[in-house]
Amino acid sequence: MSAYENLFNSLTELLFRYNPMRNITPRDSREFFPEALAIMPRLLDCKSAEDASLAAYEAFVSEFKATYASGRGSPLSSFSTIGLKLWEYWEALAPEEKEEASDEIRFRNKPRQ
Repeated sequence: MSAYENLFNSLTELLFRYNPMRNITPRDSREFFPEALAIMPRLLDCKSAEDASLAAYEAFVSEFKATYASGRGSPLSSFSTIGLKLWEYWEALAPEEKEEASDEIRFRNKPRQ
């Protein structure tokens, strides 16, 4: 499995385990694929666990606009563990794995023409 796939799978498992959208009950981690896909490119700009938390929060706000607009969305603080764990996974990658994952994130998110 590639570094990207490992990171993506770790992220979806984190989202499933810590379920920041407590008003839904996911059946498995695959239900968080859209949010994970939105978080991954934001990870490239992160410099800390706090940045990773904010990236996750913003992805959920974007995905669940109506829920957050109604005030039923999770507060930013509920994403702190997700951000911390995600940052730990990212920082634990060897330099060549981080480069490989970064390249794949950029490739998967480049605008289609």
